[in-house]
Amino acid sequence: MDEKSKLLFISNGIPSFTKIDIDILKSEFEVVLFSKLWTNSFSVIINHILLIIKLFTLRNKVSKIIISFASHWSYFPSIIGRLFNIPVAIILHGTDCASIPSLNYGDLRKPILKRIIKSSIKNASILLPVSETLIKIENLYNGDNAERNQGLNSFFKIDTLKFKTIYNGIDSNFWKPNSNIKIKKNSFIAVFSNQQFFLKGGDLIIGLAKEFPNCSFYIAGCDTIPNQYLKPNNLILLGHIPKKKLLEYYNQSQFHLQLSVFEGFGCSLVESMMCKCIPVGSKVNIIPYIIGDTGVVLDKRNQKELNKIILNLTTSSKNELSVRFSDSRNRAKENFDFEIRKKRLLNAII
Repeated sequence: MDEKSKLLFISNGIPSFTKIDIDILKSEFEVVLFSKLWTNSFSVIINHILLIIKLFTLRNKVSKIIISFASHWSYFPSIIGRLFNIPVAIILHGTDCASIPSLNYGDLRKPILKRIIKSSIKNASILLPVSETLIKIENLYNGDNAERNQGLNSFFKIDTLKFKTIYNGIDSNFWKPNSNIKIKKNSFIAVFSNQQFFLKGGDLIIGLAKEFPNCSFYIAGCDTIPNQYLKPNNLILLGHIPKKKLLEYYNQSQFHLQLSVFEGFGCSLVESMMCKCIPVGSKVNIIPYIIGDTGVVLDKRNQKELNKIILNLTTSSKNELSVRFSDSRNRAKENFDFEIRKKRLLNAII
């Protein structure tokens, strides 16, 4: 049996989408992980030292370097990769391609980190965004303001040939319908953390819960809301829950809400569609493309317009909805399945 070549994979911890990529790469490479958490100034300094040691130790032993996100941890690897002729691929996910100061979102709003990202992408061999919209996009959903132009080429001049878009891959064998779980009529689920409340439209969901007291609204990943809001009784904050529990909530929910102001991809959107939820999303980045004709897209960040959409959905019969929308699982599986990403990611770096 041929010995696998070594590959160094660098990330900030191991979130679920990163673990998927690691599993993909392990099928063809011996993967050496550097997955420290870069949470504060002290950890950044210590991790840089450890990373430089790791890079020089492995410089003649690894055939490739793969980095998840352009950030602090991509700076020295991209330089050392270029110096020692080691191909470096940076997977771009979203926050590394955005600057939205009004929401304190996007690494490109921070001057020092912006320079670090610029250096990283300049020295990288290839850039692998999870959607084309991370290259350049004009988002008008949140109003025609100074923050509408996003994506790396809105901030830097980068040869588009350096990009190769590969959508995230979702495991359709895990995220799937369960006929034993009864769908709760007029139930909605969204997935985001406390820190993402405004970025993901949490305030709009509170507005919906107030307007539609007979509907149920669940938010997974979030266990508190900003102090200026009172939580309606029909808004249930699930906090962090295991994958299997989230799968249950997808299966009992009729609709999924993805009301982001900026979205690199939208893994939870695709996961819910795999479970046959009807998606309702914002006209932002790749969200309209993911939804296609399986759900509804909100053109502008406007509570009244959103309320109209939800009223139309909740007063429609199951038969009317099935006629109006195509099967969300089929679309998700055909375009964003794990096996598709596996094939394309390996083709891009081998």
